[in-house]
Amino acid sequence: MRAVHDAGFTPVPADVRLTVTGKLEKRNGHVVLVLDRMKEPRALTCSVAGPADELERALAQRPGQAVEIHGHWQVEGHGGILVEAIEDAPEVP
Repeated sequence: MRAVHDAGFTPVPADVRLTVTGKLEKRNGHVVLVLDRMKEPRALTCSVAGPADELERALAQRPGQAVEIHGHWQVEGHGGILVEAIEDAPEVP
């Protein structure tokens, strides 16, 4: 948010869309995505909006797997991602 503001724009957290990759883990009853290619370890708590059984199932069944997640950034707490889609992570050359 700071980078957006410093560039002269007004950041709107609800409009921040993310496409991120990493490995899914279960922590304290939540599914988190541990981001890859970060200078320091960073994890985003994953949640789904409304009745999204298929997405919840996909998240719960893939701990330890490398995935790519598309969604909206959630500012509350330590930050998270509201998952809209999940797929296998692309191969990195």
